[in-house]
Amino acid sequence: RARQADHASASQARVEAEGVELSVPRGDDVIAEPLSRVRMRVSPISQRPDAPLTFICWKWNQPGYRIAYTAEHVNVWCAMIRRCYRQEHRVICVTDDPTGIKCETFPLWGDHAGLENPCGSHLPSCYRRLRIFSGETTRAMGIEDGAGVVSMDLDVVLVSNISPLFLRHQEASFTGWKGVGWRNPTVYNGSLFRFYAGEMSFLWDEFD
Repeated sequence: RARQADHASASQARVEAEGVELSVPRGDDVIAEPLSRVRMRVSPISQRPDAPLTFICWKWNQPGYRIAYTAEHVNVWCAMIRRCYRQEHRVICVTDDPTGIKCETFPLWGDHAGLENPCGSHLPSCYRRLRIFSGETTRAMGIEDGAGVVSMDLDVVLVSNISPLFLRHQEASFTGWKGVGWRNPTVYNGSLFRFYAGEMSFLWDEFD
C-alpha cells in the first residue's frame, strides 16, 4: 500500500519495501488485490510466484511523440534491471525495431496501433500493450502460464535493490498504481504493473 505522508500538504506518497522506496503522486494508491469486480472472469490459471519474473519494456516509433526512444535507452534499462533485481529473471523488449538491442526482443504486433490516446495525439498510444495480458501472447514469448510478468516503462529509473518489492502481495492477480483520471474516477498507471501470465486474458479478449 502507498503510505500517505502525515501532512495534508505533502505532494508525494511513498511505497516502501525493505529499503526500496518509490515516490508516487499524492492521492495515488498501490493496488495489490484480486480486483473483486472482475474476479469471476480471471482464468483458472495456477499462479507460480516462485517462477522467475519476466520484465518487459516497450519501444516503438510514434511520429509526433516528444521522445524518440532508441536501442541505447533499452540497453540502459536492461542493465538497470539486471543490477537492481537480484533474483532469477528474463528481460524482453517488445519492439518494432530490434536493431542494436542487447536483450531478448519480441516483435511488436500491429493491433490498435492507430488508436490515439484520449488525452491527445502528443501522448503515447498504449492500447496495443493490452495484448500482453493474452495468454496466447505470453506463451508465444516463452512465458509459462502462471509465471509473473512485470511491464515497465523505459523512463523508469531504479537506484537500488527492487527484489523485495516483488515479494509483496504475491497472491494478487494484478498489482499496480491506482489513481483518479480526468475522465474516469479510477485509472491505473501503466508505467509499472505486475500480473500472472494467462490469468487476465479477458482484458485483451473483451477490449472494445
